[in-house]
Amino acid sequence: MNGSAEAFAAGDITVRAADAALAAAEPHLSGLGQPRFLGGYSNLLYKMEPFPVVARVAAATGNVRPGTDWMAREVAVGQYLAARKAPAARPSPLLPPGPHVRDGLALTFWEFAEISADAVGPEAAGAALRALHDALAACAVALPALAGLAETWRLLERPQILAQLGAPLRRTVEHAVRRVQSRLAGLTAPFRPLHGDAHHGNLWCVQGRPLWGDLEDAQGVRRNGIWPASRRRRACSEAAPRRRRRSPAMACPMTRNGSIS
Repeated sequence: MNGSAEAFAAGDITVRAADAALAAAEPHLSGLGQPRFLGGYSNLLYKMEPFPVVARVAAATGNVRPGTDWMAREVAVGQYLAARKAPAARPSPLLPPGPHVRDGLALTFWEFAEISADAVGPEAAGAALRALHDALAACAVALPALAGLAETWRLLERPQILAQLGAPLRRTVEHAVRRVQSRLAGLTAPFRPLHGDAHHGNLWCVQGRPLWGDLEDAQGVRRNGIWPASRRRRACSEAAPRRRRRSPAMACPMTRNGSIS
């Protein structure tokens, strides 16, 4: 989301989300001030002043994913990775991280981190992601398998989504999902847990080091369903002339405001 904090603050959902975060935090943090809006899109972010705590309130995501099991799973994954000092966002230790539900809005609490505008190079980004995956390999948290495919089918059942897609694009999406499912159906290797949403918007530079956030899509994939390195390099090389190269740490609301989701 590229809009300003002031533009967000004018919306009812942003005011409700701030009040919900305050209501959830007040029993645990004495001397809270007004939550400071940091940004967001599918999730809204607030720094719980004056504490180094960020509230992550499910907005659009909460409309797509019912209940709070997925949020509890994200917190559990974050706590597991924090205990192993993996380069990932950490649930706050200053109060119960949640999930909490206030005024119909679900939220969790995370450690605040000062994020710099420095770019994270591809080697550092890849090494940090590998370290995260190595730490996640033995995680006992029950993760969904290939959750993105199942969620795509659920979204395609929503009238408002179908109205925006239109029939031709809907058929294209359905064909793509069926094709992926068909290819995966024959794989028999065990699942390996992965971050699930590793893109530049979820990678930040904190104290000169890369940090991965947004763990809500952590899921299992088949080991032999991952492209060999040679195919990845070839695909990237072929795509390069058609795409503008982007830094893994391009500006996003979290980067500009110094928080993590």
